[in-house]
Amino acid sequence: MDHPGVAAEGDGSHVHDILESLQAGEGELLHEFVRAARAIRYGSITLTLHEGRIVEIHKTERIRRNGNKKNSNHAVHE
Repeated sequence: MDHPGVAAEGDGSHVHDILESLQAGEGELLHEFVRAARAIRYGSITLTLHEGRIVEIHKTERIRRNGNKKNSNHAVHE
């Protein structure tokens, strides 16, 4: 089974084992986690677990003000 964007040390068999052991819906949630991590510059991502399974992802994105005085009246999404 190919999983683009998944890198691991060695032959990747450890990652393959983990991906093969995902339960229903977990693969989709992990994909959403990766998309969220790539999309935000500042913020946090929280995984919610229930009985050892990922059930929710919460993404909080921060908008930081640029430190340049010329642009101090405008929030810059970084």
